[in-house]
Amino acid sequence: MKKLFSILLIALGAMLVPSGLSYAQDPSEAPSSRKYVKMGTLIERDSLGRHTRKLSNHLIAPKGEIQMGTQVAYANLSSDDSELFLFLKDIDASASVFRITPFVGYTYSDNHAVGVRFAYTTMNGNLGNGVADLLNEGLEFGGELGLQTKMWGFSADVYHRTYVGLDNRGIVGLFWDIVLGYSLQKTIVGSSYGNYSFSNKAKLSFNPGIEVFPMNNVSLFVSLSLADVSFNNVKNYETTPSYKEAGSRNVSVTGTRSYWDGRCEIYMLDINLGLTFHL
Repeated sequence: MKKLFSILLIALGAMLVPSGLSYAQDPSEAPSSRKYVKMGTLIERDSLGRHTRKLSNHLIAPKGEIQMGTQVAYANLSSDDSELFLFLKDIDASASVFRITPFVGYTYSDNHAVGVRFAYTTMNGNLGNGVADLLNEGLEFGGELGLQTKMWGFSADVYHRTYVGLDNRGIVGLFWDIVLGYSLQKTIVGSSYGNYSFSNKAKLSFNPGIEVFPMNNVSLFVSLSLADVSFNNVKNYETTPSYKEAGSRNVSVTGTRSYWDGRCEIYMLDINLGLTFHL
């Protein structure tokens, strides 16, 4: 009877253990899964005892989880609703750009992750006609252009992400990525027998964002590329039909350029929407 009573006490004590806490007493022995960790726990920072203004950092990405997901960006520009064509009238221009970026990451410590991502970008643009009217002073020029542009590109990045959890439930947080990447892009202007260019870029960028967890293992985020420094190499080509052999063409290099570039601004295509699975 005493033995049965002891077993019942042990079972009752196990049922009263809070479900949000780790089963292990030693944090280093806790399972690396979100369901065993109390999300939103305040992460203590090193302090020298001075009073400073800072955000309280709550746990939102525990150590040991794998992050997998994708982010997308889309923009559709038209001369009908764009202020970019302030000095142009009777213009027929449009462009659409789409980018998809799958990624995978790993949290090597609480609220810190590293990862890799790959992106594919495509763009189609058309400039039918346009007339420039400079401040209504009677100086006009333009006409039928019939210019079409197509672009595709691939990129590969490695990134380091730092999170700042904003609430004690681990639902909302800020993050910023330090990104080192390389991209290759081809742009075609006109028909297949026209001009095109290849662009190579190596960049270091800063990408902040905000992330929300509607479910324990699923998050939605918005991020943007706020600033970057890059080295670019562009080579332009011209193609003409070959008269020596039917169906062939001649390709010649018309110019090359290498340069450094830096910016701190927001473009429409720099805004990304993403979905992440936390495993």
